[in-house]
Amino acid sequence: MDDQWKEDSPQRHWLWLLVGFLVVLVVSLAIPLAIYVLRSESAACQEGLQIQRECHNATQLLRKQLSQVQERFLGAETQADTCKQSVVKLQSQELKQQKKVQELEGAITRLNQTLQTTLAELEQLRKESTASGGITESSPASSQATRFLQVPAWLLLLGLSIRLL
Repeated sequence: MDDQWKEDSPQRHWLWLLVGFLVVLVVSLAIPLAIYVLRSESAACQEGLQIQRECHNATQLLRKQLSQVQERFLGAETQADTCKQSVVKLQSQELKQQKKVQELEGAITRLNQTLQTTLAELEQLRKESTASGGITESSPASSQATRFLQVPAWLLLLGLSIRLL
């Protein structure tokens, strides 16, 4: 075996030199490559972290805006409910007022009929009175009675119309 070692010595020598050279070459290329990979990963990592922060900030902003919109929506719903309740109250008040107006119109109609009946009776009494030689139409008592009946009717109508407004 020693003989073989001695015979191949120059070839083996070159082989060892070649292997040594290749090892040095691989190591000399591996070190800068490792440094480059570490730096590139570090930059990519930093970019990724920056993007993640931006996304987080955008998400927080959107959540804040969403909560504000939800609060406004709840306020609008509350206001709408209040308006609906007000409308219901106003409608019931309107119905009550319409019933009252109808009652008052009926009362006015009855009072007008009573007034017409009273005026007709008064006219009848005047005719009977003039026929019997009593109070004439031009007498002061007759004109006062007519005015007395007309004034309350106008006051009554005026008072009712003011209440309706």
